[in-house]
Formats: sequence, C-alpha cells, structure tokens
Amino acid sequence: MRTFARYLREVFNTGWGTVFFIAGIISTSVTFILVYRPTFVLPYWVPGVISIAAWLIAPYRLYEKQIAQIGCLEEHQQQRRRAKLVLIGESGGFYIRCFTPPGITPKRETGIYLELIVSVENKGERPATITRYDLNIEGIGTFADQHPSPQNYVLGQNTQHALNVSGKVKNYIEVPAERLAVHQRIPFMLNFAPPPDVRKLHCELTVSDTEGNSALASLEPLEQGARFGG
Repeated sequence: MRTFARYLREVFNTGWGTVFFIAGIISTSVTFILVYRPTFVLPYWVPGVISIAAWLIAPYRLYEKQIAQIGCLEEHQQQRRRAKLVLIGESGGFYIRCFTPPGITPKRETGIYLELIVSVENKGERPATITRYDLNIEGIGTFADQHPSPQNYVLGQNTQHALNVSGKVKNYIEVPAERLAVHQRIPFMLNFAPPPDVRKLHCELTVSDTEGNSALASLEPLEQGARFGG
C-alpha cells in the first residue's frame, strides 16, 4: 500500500503526470462511450497526438530524473575525494633583518628574511599539491600569493648569516592522501622592516593547493638575535 501511495505521489508530482492521468480518463471514456452511443465518432488525430506525447514525454521524464541522480552522485563522490588540509605551526621559525651591502652608505634596513616551519596534514582521500602561500603579519600587513625564496645567505646589520637552504626548498609541497608532510621550511624575502623594538612577529600563514583547498596556522617567529640570545 505504501508503494502504491508513493507511486501516486510521483504521478501527480508534476504537471505532465496530471495531464497524462486526465488524458487516460478521456481515452477510457471515449472507448466505452461507443457502447452507449454507437454514433459517436472520435476525431482521427486524437489517438495519434496522445500516443506521440506519451512516447516522447515519458522517456524524457525518466532521462531527466536519471541525469539529476547521476549529477548528485558525481558531486557527492567528488566531495568525498577532495583533499582536506590541516596546517600545524612548528617551533624554530625566525626572521633576520636585512641590510644594504658593505660599502654602501648610509647603511639601511631593506627588509627581512622570514623562515617559517610547518607540518601539513592531509586528512582527505585525494593528494594535494600546495602552490599558494598567503601571509598576514600583525601590525605590518598582508602579503598575498608569496613564493618561497630560499637563500644561501643574507646580509645582517653586522654580519653575514649563512642559511644554506637554496636548492633544498621547492615552490610547492606534495602531501599524499591521508599523510603528513613534516617540518616544511618555507622561507620568504619581504621588503618591509618591522619597528626596531619588535623581537617577535605574529604571523598567520594560509596555504592553498591547486584545487582551492586551504588551511591556516598562527606562528610567532623570533628575530635571529633574540632566537640565539644575542
């Protein structure tokens, strides 16, 4: 009984179902009216029109419903197989104030070398390739779509700092499905100088993969001198 009630709801759920139901009543009535009125003549075009409409519309309704169901299934499957990123801030990040080379006077601060250390977890069912880095530094500003800038050394105020990361850092991070990419060093060269009394930056790093999935972490890198107690 429940199945039949569901069938009736499906029939009357659309205007076409109602039209066909009424057409069926008319067709049946015309069939039996000849028993009581033999002189009744049914127009020759009526059966043809009803038949053509039924042949065309009924399969189309079924096709339309199947397409909608297939679309829902594909969307659900695609959502299930997306990467799901989690960004974990690690300790050890730092920044160095950069200065003009020796011999150039007056010596001035040109920006900072900033190195952040993070781990990236992918909890999704699809691998992720991280290619975009957006950085926000409290009190300084936002640096959108930055690219890692590995350096072998940078010039500080009184010394040259050896880094030896050039060639070891890529512009992208590969994270397999349901895996963890640990301790990724992400260096940036930024052309701003924080205030002289600032020894620690408050940063928010957002990473995004090629499919638009993203994750954010807060980090607090120390100035190089403060990091080593100098």
